Amino acid sequence: MWDQYRKTVVPMQLIIMTVCLIFVFIVQAPTLSVFILFLIMQGFAVLGAAWGKRLRGKIDRSRGDKNWRL
Repeated sequence: MWDQYRKTVVPMQLIIMTVCLIFVFIVQAPTLSVFILFLIMQGFAVLGAAWGKRLRGKIDRSRGDKNWRL
C-alpha cells in the first residue's frame, strides 16, 4: 500500500492543500472546519492507496501474474 501512496503523494497533497486554501480564502470557512476537512481528505488519500493496491492485486491475479504481493 505504501508503494502506491508514495507514487501519488505529491499530486494528492497539492490537491488537498489547494482545496483547503480555497475554503480558507475564497469561501471563508471557519478554520476548524477546514482542519477537519484536511484530516478527512488525508485519511481518504491513505484509504485510496489501499484500495488501489487491492485493485492492482486483483488485476495481476486475473492476468496470471504470480509476482503480486498483498
